[in-house]
Amino acid sequence: MYTNQKITKIEGFALSSEYGDGKVFGQPKGKKSIGFIEVTSESGAKGFGEAYCGIYSPELIKPIVKFLSNYIIGKTLDDLSFFDEIDMIPFIGYTGILQGVRVGAELAVMDLIGKIEEKPVHELFPYQEKKKEIKCYYSGGSVVFTPDSIKQDIEDLSKMGFGAYKMRVGHQTWGQDIHRVETAAKLLKNKNLMVDAIMGTLKKKWTLMDAELKIKDLLNYNIFWIEEPLCPTSISDYEKLRKKSK
Repeated sequence: MYTNQKITKIEGFALSSEYGDGKVFGQPKGKKSIGFIEVTSESGAKGFGEAYCGIYSPELIKPIVKFLSNYIIGKTLDDLSFFDEIDMIPFIGYTGILQGVRVGAELAVMDLIGKIEEKPVHELFPYQEKKKEIKCYYSGGSVVFTPDSIKQDIEDLSKMGFGAYKMRVGHQTWGQDIHRVETAAKLLKNKNLMVDAIMGTLKKKWTLMDAELKIKDLLNYNIFWIEEPLCPTSISDYEKLRKKSK
């Protein structure tokens, strides 16, 4: 299925740019950083992938990719089992930031294969059900946004053709957050509003009881989903919350 060209080079790098009004929550330097992986084949073709963890630790993308290059350079593109070898590195291969960068490398390799075979990447997976249209949503609504900022955000997404919106809560008082959610809900209809409590980001976490009470309040606003209402590592509490959900 895939070309038998060899991978001759892999590099990791990060790029930063001005972001928002320079006062975006979680970006203390007023800039947004993104981690990239570039993979090159023996024909000179290049593929690119993004490592999400680069947002939080851009300095680590390059050295981790250099470490992973020992498993990737020289391998052919018709056998991707070298990714399994990375996953099987004891204790560190299947989790954490190593896995975050490894996924970016896999995206780059698939992009490279698609370019060599002159196909969009989704056509490399023939078993996948093909859809003519994929619904997308606009991810915005920073936790520091005021109701007026939320309103402007939704007006902007409408101009770009998006019909659904995800906003963040959890940083301001709950009364302020409810006002923000109410503002969005009045502008959006048909369950097109999603709420992300970003408990994996905020230092002050909701307890299981906090989450239950706040989700009950959100039921008044026709929310399509609530995301990350608990710390991502609180697996048992997620199980309890899920059982109580509709």
